[in-house]
Amino acid sequence: MKNRFTYIILFLLVSLGGVVVYYIQKEKNIAVELNKLKIANALKSLEYKIILDDLKFLINNNVLKDLPDQTKEYILSNTADFSSQKEYYLLRNQQNYNVTKQELLNLYWANSEIVNKIPLENRLDYHRLKLMVDDALEKQNISIPFKIAVTNNNYITKLSDPYFNDLHAYEIVSYPLFNHVSHADNFDLIVGVEKNKLIGGFNFIQIIAVLLALILFSLYLHVASQYTKLVKVSDIKNDFINNITHEFKTPVASIKLASDFLSIPSVQTKPNQLMHYVNIIKQENTRLLNQIEKLLTLSKMEQNSILFNMEEVDMHAIIADSIKQLEILFQEKNAKVITRLHAQNAKIKGDAFYLQNLFINLLDNALKYSDKTPLIEIISYNNENKELVIEFKDNGIGMDAKVKKHIFDKFYRRPTGDIHNIRGHGIGLTFVKQIIDKHKAKIYVDSKPGKGTTFTIYFKTVNPNYKTLKT
Repeated sequence: MKNRFTYIILFLLVSLGGVVVYYIQKEKNIAVELNKLKIANALKSLEYKIILDDLKFLINNNVLKDLPDQTKEYILSNTADFSSQKEYYLLRNQQNYNVTKQELLNLYWANSEIVNKIPLENRLDYHRLKLMVDDALEKQNISIPFKIAVTNNNYITKLSDPYFNDLHAYEIVSYPLFNHVSHADNFDLIVGVEKNKLIGGFNFIQIIAVLLALILFSLYLHVASQYTKLVKVSDIKNDFINNITHEFKTPVASIKLASDFLSIPSVQTKPNQLMHYVNIIKQENTRLLNQIEKLLTLSKMEQNSILFNMEEVDMHAIIADSIKQLEILFQEKNAKVITRLHAQNAKIKGDAFYLQNLFINLLDNALKYSDKTPLIEIISYNNENKELVIEFKDNGIGMDAKVKKHIFDKFYRRPTGDIHNIRGHGIGLTFVKQIIDKHKAKIYVDSKPGKGTTFTIYFKTVNPNYKTLKT
């Protein structure tokens, strides 16, 4: 199920990426076409400026000799700042002499045979033409590098940028020159812009699309993270149910077996056997009650419904009582417990019952996770901050950083191959951490695989008026 959800998330992310790429590409194409339209409008606005420049050349070179002097003077003095959106252009000089757009075209038309005899590259200046294009593009709010060329029947003329040969590398916008006059030639003014330069910056829609993609991507990551956590919780829950079922099943089975033996008449007549099976029932019953009590206590702690009886207690005495309570277990495991309790002040404010449970859990944990004869060392001393420091060291299997990160998590049990080869249900160290927090103490873990584990606990002491000592 986890893999299936991962595939669904990946599919959704890929689909989302495809949609975003599609819309960004669509916006890119729209931006390209919009800029090409602006360039086309810019070139269209140059049409009559170029005609006027051509007429100026022809007048200055005495090609158009038959024009009236007033018309020549007017053309030579006019800057031809036309507006292509008006139906008629009125060219005015200081004498208020008017020439309409149509009159200018008629003049050019009438002299087309004379004009065609002179090559276009001799009549127009390339550098001035490029300046005119640059000015027209700037008025369209386009400021990008470009190249220009004039073609004649699709062949590039000498009126072109020196390196403007490979037209396929550019976005091309063309506009016909002299399309209002009769020419044998077919001239076009071409503007070329590198394809990646014509897009321009991100527009509002593209920004919204990217932001939306980021938001959706974050949501997908959040959902995936939450799902992973739920799967983890589900796995922990299943492990807990398996472990707690095993932990409950064993004493129940032992009690049933002992009860069956007690019902045998021959056993009832033998006091020694009778007491043996009665003790088994008592022992397993106590074990079962302890497991239930531990679960209930942990639940109450999390709900803050337990009132701790905080009083002055001697931690050395509590440690001694904890060791004594597990004495039978130590004998069964051939475990050796060494105590070096050197703290001058071992008194703190705490609940003796729960502190003893804390130490019992740590000692029990050291016995469980040992692959050889257990050796447990308990050390106490007072540090420079007048705190009581207690160290629990063992020679067990240890743990790596990954396991150490989760040991205080509820129901967590480190992998050990067979899930039932070590008794427990993953709440012992959680219980320890809860007690530590209730006493406003601190606990640290130092462990390496195969090197054992050390739990170090720091308690605030009562009346810390003594010298520190550690041996």
